[in-house]
Amino acid sequence: MRAFEAARPEPKPDEGAQQEIADCDAKMRQHRAALEAGADPVLVTSWMNETQARRALADARLNKPAVQRRRMTQEEITSLLTGVGEIMAALEGADPADKARSTAA
Repeated sequence: MRAFEAARPEPKPDEGAQQEIADCDAKMRQHRAALEAGADPVLVTSWMNETQARRALADARLNKPAVQRRRMTQEEITSLLTGVGEIMAALEGADPADKARSTAA
């Protein structure tokens, strides 16, 4: 059981969200350069608003709170597996007619 616990992968950061944030940051620099070069401020503002919204969504994906799962103790796992074993034994010993009725339902 300890090997099972050790084999659980650690959550990885959302690489797509990280890339989206980097892309949005680059776009914002381009928008600012366009403004400084004399582009229409109303048009550039609309581009900036769109880019900021995309960045905010990516940031929310990246920074969403991790689901906190409580790790089961070895005793809880053993108890759970024992219960499954008891269910399997009960099913193996069940009357075939009862099994057929339960699967037909």
